[in-house]
Amino acid sequence: MERMIIVGAGGLGREIDELAWDDSANGRDWTMAGYLDTRSNALDGYQTRTSVIGDPRTHVPTPNEIFIVAIGDVALKKKLVAPLLSKSARFVSLRTNVRMGSRCKFGSSVFGDRATLSVDVTVGNFAYVGADVIVGHDTVIGDYAHVGPRCFIGGRVKIGPLATVHPMATLAMDVEIGEGATVGAGAVVFGKVAPHTTVLGNPAHKFQFK
Repeated sequence: MERMIIVGAGGLGREIDELAWDDSANGRDWTMAGYLDTRSNALDGYQTRTSVIGDPRTHVPTPNEIFIVAIGDVALKKKLVAPLLSKSARFVSLRTNVRMGSRCKFGSSVFGDRATLSVDVTVGNFAYVGADVIVGHDTVIGDYAHVGPRCFIGGRVKIGPLATVHPMATLAMDVEIGEGATVGAGAVVFGKVAPHTTVLGNPAHKFQFK
């Protein structure tokens, strides 16, 4: 039997742990082994089913281990996934209670409870699509991107790698979110968001950090 390991023992990791226990996508032909986190005390004070069993930077994967990544900070996620990939770690998708339309393609990404994907959607590797997100037809979500709960994403939207879309944002049809860009919670986006730019509001506008 395979041993599932969650990379990241923060709040998102604990949420994904709960979701994984109802997993259907991987057939539940596994047992939950624990978490990898850079903080050995990350679960102190929480009565979780499993514990932190190692550090993603130093863990050596075994053939019977499968991994899912649960880190909200996209840059940190990429940084901590890299050493595991270099050691041939086998990442899988988690898609419990998800509605997927025809011809959807996805990599080793995580989908929250009741996420809905229309037809011909593509989701890359290590992306996160949160609970109750609605994704329109022909949308492309890049590697390591993070889409928070209850977002609405129109058709033909492109969300670049390492982009973050915070909860309850609305992306109109044909919107393009550049690599590493950030969309604030509840923002309503039209047109294009440049790479590594933050936008807020309705309609969304560029936010300049002081």
